[in-house]
Amino acid sequence: MENAASAAAQNQPPAASQNESEIKVFTAAETQPVIPAPAQEPEDDLQPTAEEVRRAQASLTQRNKALNERTFSLARDREADKAKAEQKKVEKWPNTTIRIRFSDRTQIQKVFPSSSRIGTVYDFVRSSLNDESRTKPFTLYEPPAKQYPETTPPLPATYIAQQRKVPAHLRKPPPPDPSKQSLMELQLVPQSVLLVRFEDDEMNRSDAKAPLLPELLQQAAPLPPPPDFNQMAAASGSTSQAGGSGTGKTGEKKIPKWLQKGLLKKK
Repeated sequence: MENAASAAAQNQPPAASQNESEIKVFTAAETQPVIPAPAQEPEDDLQPTAEEVRRAQASLTQRNKALNERTFSLARDREADKAKAEQKKVEKWPNTTIRIRFSDRTQIQKVFPSSSRIGTVYDFVRSSLNDESRTKPFTLYEPPAKQYPETTPPLPATYIAQQRKVPAHLRKPPPPDPSKQSLMELQLVPQSVLLVRFEDDEMNRSDAKAPLLPELLQQAAPLPPPPDFNQMAAASGSTSQAGGSGTGKTGEKKIPKWLQKGLLKKK
């Protein structure tokens, strides 16, 4: 009996897999948390030191040397390298977390296999809508205007006009069909937020309630607040100081403060 019980326990799926298929519902907080601005550092930190300039120059020289001395590669070799890189992504991110946000900022979340197509996400959203809204057409998109259609979209008029001017044997293949690409190919991994736009404009108003099933609305929880990056930076700074010379032995290179400022400005 014990052996049978243990065998049955081994055949059960792990708890993590069950949690991955769970649907989560989040409601927007009535008051948005105020995130303090990053602390201003002295102007002296913006000036690179001689060591930082030396490292940046050495990195630039090494990059140029690698570009100038790299061997010529055939198309099949580039395709093989691309396939290997894609396989590494699949192994690193086998699942993708997708959040769907409605006009009232209510969000539903579910984890999908990264090999799934966007149609699977459409089916999930449609199954989460109430009976009145389930048959109403909608589109998933990322702001400002990157759409992920459920079916094959028509070819752009500019593409058709350009191809008519080119001989048949020189024409370029049509752009990839997003409805037939995986979440990995659509670059939605490891997690993304997609917005819903209904064809009925009344459902896109900010005061329109998310047309979800009542049982999903009952399990809604407040959206977790965003992380405090000042606290994270302070914690990482204290950790690096506690490590002392240990980080130097591992060969890690610190990013110069003047370069950090430039990256922050780009964001």
